[in-house]
Formats: sequence, structure tokens, C-alpha cells
Amino acid sequence: MRSSSDRPRLTKSFGISVLARTLALYLLFSQLWLHVSELVDFSFLSIALALAAIAAFFAEWIGFRARVAALFGALLPFAVRLVFSGFSALAGAVSPGPAADALLFLFDKSLIPSLIPVYWMFLSTFACLRLPAVLAWDPVADCALLVAIFWSQAGYRGSLYPHPGILGLVVGGFFILEVASLYAYSVSSGPASGGSRTRRPLVLVLVPLLALLFVVILSRYSEGAVTQGGGLIKPTLFRFDFSQYLKLEDEISLSNDLVLIVKKQGADEEILLRRYVLSGYSPNRGFYSDPANQGDAGPLSLPDRPTDFRDPGDRNRIRVEQEYYIVNFDGSSFIAMNYPVSVTPFREAASTSFSGSYSVVSKVSNLMPFDLVDAQSPLAAKAMAPKTYRYYTEFGDDAPIADLAKRVTVGIPGYYDRVMAVYSYLHDNYYYSLKPGVAEDGNRLHHFLFSSKKGYCSYFAFSMALMLRSLGIPCRVAVGFFLNPQVQAFGYYPVRADMAHAWVEVFYPGFGWIEYDPTSTTIAPGENLQFSQGMDTEQFSRLLKEILAGRDSRTVKSGTRVGQAEGTGTSGLLALIRIVARFWWLIAAVLYLGSVSVARYRHFASAAFANPPGRRALALYFHAAGLLFSTGYGKRPTESVQEFSDRTRRTAGIELGDLSRAYLKARYAPSFTMADLMKAREAYSLFLSSFRKTVPARRRAAGFLNPGLLFGRLS
Repeated sequence: MRSSSDRPRLTKSFGISVLARTLALYLLFSQLWLHVSELVDFSFLSIALALAAIAAFFAEWIGFRARVAALFGALLPFAVRLVFSGFSALAGAVSPGPAADALLFLFDKSLIPSLIPVYWMFLSTFACLRLPAVLAWDPVADCALLVAIFWSQAGYRGSLYPHPGILGLVVGGFFILEVASLYAYSVSSGPASGGSRTRRPLVLVLVPLLALLFVVILSRYSEGAVTQGGGLIKPTLFRFDFSQYLKLEDEISLSNDLVLIVKKQGADEEILLRRYVLSGYSPNRGFYSDPANQGDAGPLSLPDRPTDFRDPGDRNRIRVEQEYYIVNFDGSSFIAMNYPVSVTPFREAASTSFSGSYSVVSKVSNLMPFDLVDAQSPLAAKAMAPKTYRYYTEFGDDAPIADLAKRVTVGIPGYYDRVMAVYSYLHDNYYYSLKPGVAEDGNRLHHFLFSSKKGYCSYFAFSMALMLRSLGIPCRVAVGFFLNPQVQAFGYYPVRADMAHAWVEVFYPGFGWIEYDPTSTTIAPGENLQFSQGMDTEQFSRLLKEILAGRDSRTVKSGTRVGQAEGTGTSGLLALIRIVARFWWLIAAVLYLGSVSVARYRHFASAAFANPPGRRALALYFHAAGLLFSTGYGKRPTESVQEFSDRTRRTAGIELGDLSRAYLKARYAPSFTMADLMKAREAYSLFLSSFRKTVPARRRAAGFLNPGLLFGRLS
């Protein structure tokens, strides 16, 4: 055993550091348990990990040598097993029966798969207690373990968690615990024991690594969720919603999870429920949601009070009432048939199974084909401003698509007839497939149109919209759900995730935006798609009973009914969230540059405004020390101020001696006058001149971005 004088001094900060990394490791092994949940009981694993950590503390407290501690940790699980078997035998003697034998069997069943996590917890905790510097690099091993745990998840497709939001909490919690551990260790180590030295890998390697790990894993899970949501649905915080831009995937899968229940009056042959209109288009982004050009599509989010929207007054439209009950979807989503003219949100009870519910009145087209035969172009009918017309006919100048559209409509002059020609061409000559295939040149849409001729709904909607736009016909893409009129009970329709859909809306003067669904109903040759015709009837029945039982007692959200001017826009908070989500990389860069700028110049600012004069001299020295630290010439933990200045002059030719003496006088002398401050400023100017001559500009620029000043100690 070692004497107590040989052990590292345990401080409160050091204890917090060890506790935080132990909790982080427990969080990681909890994720590993998800892989082997059928083999290991979670309670058993939790208790075993806790005992391993306690045993490591005990071994260090006793002062075991490393080899003795390793042997102690290796034998401990089997010693516990021996004690448990004794209790099991005693229980069997007191109360004979299979229960006692079953307990021992369950113990043994969980013991072997838990050995590796238990040994890892014991040995790593003991190493951190015995050699505190291990705490500075332990997160590297933890990060590697986290990557290994999720690497087997088929490209992070999300089979361990039903939603990336939960994964985000887990990885975010891991990130916070690791940073807390590193920060507490840096405080506990101090300058005398290598604090500034160990903080450099902290800020330069580990923290960016942890942040990158969080972003990469969560984004990969999100990508997987989009492909599993038919290429249309993506994760929000803890539920799902439609993506606000349309991305074509090489392959998608479908889930039959229930997302909402809809009640609708009337019996239509085809029912389309719109979530977004994707009116903007660029070759790089594809079709995307543009809040400034929503037109009469209604709000992006559910209003928080009864709201009326402007009735566009288009011809041949009828009122259709709907009710929406959100199950596994973003509760703030607004879904409705085209066009919504009023919405009434309901207040949810605390015990409800729904994340939101509301009723909508829409004006739905009741056109017959002959109503549109004589339709004119919006420009000829003066029904659309030239600027708006150009916006809705932007197709990225895609010449192959424009040539195809011309070939399909050659000799067809009518506005409506050209729309139907493109619609029929896609619907009748292409196939439906969940595996459109990989495009060799990366252009998936061209691969669909000119090579494979098979794809899912997004491919058909993309193609029809761009072909029509190339012909000068304004149109946009819409995403939402379709309903199966044959699957309903008492007028209530279950809506599953595999009913997510994309279609096209074409503008007709006097009639507004008319829906077209060009997706083929012919399955691609060689493929056998089994579309779900139902759902979990038990779940649907339970939710339907809840809806019917609560219809008479439901209440409308408070607030006076408002008009479109107040009700169609998203709230300021939601708009801010969307901006942050879209430009997070720019915001992160600005925040980072702002943080390092403050860290770099805060002492320089104090040198100009602080009182008394001694504080200004101290600030000048700290600013100079910060410049040296950020460019790799920082003070070593064991050096004195004078030794530091001598080394920088001897090895780098940087004159810091006079400024160091001014610093020492300002810090320790009984008085520091304005005359002394003037000498300190002259010394700072001498230092700055030698610093700029010695350190190349590119190194000084890189030093400006060095985040070490956010954590490093300068004296």
C-alpha cells in the first residue's frame, strides 16, 4: 500500500470532476445496454456499475498498489456472486421452491455480459483517482466508446431510439457531464500541478470533439429518420413533422405508425391534407418552404386562438369541415385541406393522449374538368403580377427537363391541356418505387426522368412542377398526407406515417391553386410493395373512445377570434427558432468569434479604463501574456513571472522583462503611481514591437482563433 503522503490531494473540485465523468460513463453504458437489453437486466447493470465505482474509490482510499487494485477489481464480481449464492441458498432453505433458484439464474444471466462495463468502470475510475491527469484525456476514450456504441446502428438509422430528440438529450447530457468534469479538473489542478497545461487539450481538442460528435450523430439520426419517413417526414424536438424542403433520396422505407386522426365531412374519392406548400425553388436546395410566399395556404403553425383567414373567393369551391387530433406529430403543426378559411384550436386536458387538436373549415375545389378547358395563362388574364409569375415559373434553367416538357406538349396549345399532358405522361409512363436507385452523376431527378423511370411521390411532384414551370405555367409542390376513404370509423380516419405524400398545385386564374397528384399507381417491375391497409385497431379504438368521450367537454383555447392579419404568421419565438435552425453554423461562428474577441481584448480594455493605476498595469501584462499564450509561447505552470520573461527573451527574442517587473510591482508593492503606469505602457509598447517582429502574421492570425484564452490561466 502507498502512504497517504504519496496520494494526490483530493479537493472538492477534483471530487466533482470524478463524479461527473463517472455519471457520463454510466450514461454511455446505459446506451450499450440498449444493444443487449434481452440479456442484461437494467437494474442489475445499474447496481453493478455503481458498486464498481464505489469499489474503485475504496481501493484508492485504502491505498492499493495498481496490481493489487486490478486483482481486487477482477475478483470482486465473483465475490459478490458468491455472497449472492449464499443468500439464495439461505432463502431456499427458509422458503423452498423455484423462486430462489430463479433469482440465482437471473443473476448469472446478467453477470457475464456486464463484466466488461463493470471492469471498465472500476479500472478507469481507479486510474482517474490514482493519476488525476488521466481525467484530462479520459473523455477521448469515452468519445470512442460512444462512437462504437452507435456505429453499429446501420449508418445511425435510429433503431436504438424511436426519435432523435431522445438521442439528442442523451448525447447532450454526455457532453455537459464531460465538459463539467474537464472544467472541474482544470480548477482543481491549478497552475502548480499542470492546470494550464491540461486545459489546452481541453479547449483545443476535447470540447470541439464532443460538440462535433453531438452534431454529427444527431444529424445522421435525423437523415435516417427522413428516409424512414418516406423522404418527407423529419424529426422535430420529440415528435415528427414534414421537412420544409424536399430532398430526393436513393431509397426510402415506410412506417405505419399512427401520427394523427382526422374527422372530415363528405366522402371524396381522394383526400389530400396539406402541411406545407414548397413554393421556392433553386437547383441546389430543390423545392423549399418560403414563408414570404405562402399565398392563401394558411399559417405554418397552429394559431393559439380562433382565427379567420382571407377567403380568396375562387369559383367552384365548397366548405368542408375537418377535425384534427395529433398523436405522434408536432403539436404546433397546422394541417388542413386547401384552402383553410378558419381554425379553432382546442385546449387539451392534462391526461389526454393527444399533443394537439383543432377544427378547420376549408374551401375545397369542386371543379369538373370542362370548367378548366378555357383557362388562360395568369399573365394573359392579368391574374398574377409579373414578379410573382417569374417566382412560380423558376425552374433553374434545366435544359433537359425543358426539352422533355416541350416534347410532351408539342402541338398542344391550351393551358389546361398542357397541364394534363405533363400529368398523364408522368402518371402513365413511370413506375412507383421505394428504391429509385443511385444516380451515377448525382442528379437523381434526371436519373428518374431519363433512366430508371421509377421513384416515389417526391420524384413525380418534382418532375411535374419543373416541367410545367419550364412551360411558363405557375405551380408549386405541396406536402402532407392522403387519406384512404375505405379506412375509417364514424367519419374518423387514421393517418399513418406511410401516408405522407407530395403533390403539385397549379394556378388557374379565377379558380386558384388546383391539386394534381401525378404519382403513378403502377408498381415498378420486380418489386412487391406491401402497403398497410390498416393499423393497430386496439390503439385506434382506444383513441377514438377518448375523442368521442371528450367531445362534449372540450374547450376552445381562450382569445377573441382574430383575422388573417394577426393569425397567419408564426409567432416570434417560432420564427426565431427557424432562423437559428437554418443559420446555426453562422450563429455559432459569430458567437465563437465574439467569445475569443472578448477573451483576447478584455484585459486591453481594462488597461484603458480601470482604476487605480496598478490595475491598468496588471491588465497590460495579462493582455501580453494572452497574446503569448494564444500563439504557443505561454507561461509554464512551474515558472515564475521572471523565469517566464527570461525564457521568452532567450528563446524567442520577445521583450517581456520590463513589463513583468511592472506587473510584479503593481501586484506586490505598497504603491503604484501614474509615473509607474507610464513606464508600464512603454514596456508594453516594447513588448508588442518585439512580439510582432518575432511571431509571423499567419501565426498571430491563428492565435486569434485559439480558444485557449477562454479557459487558460495567464499568471
